Amino acid sequence: MSLQLYLASSSPRRKELLQQIGISFEVL
Repeated sequence: MSLQLYLASSSPRRKELLQQIGISFEVL
């Protein structure tokens, strides 16, 4: 899983999915 890829696309859905998985991307 490329976190950068997810971060690159600033989509509300992506953020929700990441949060559901338990990834604190906000810290990055």
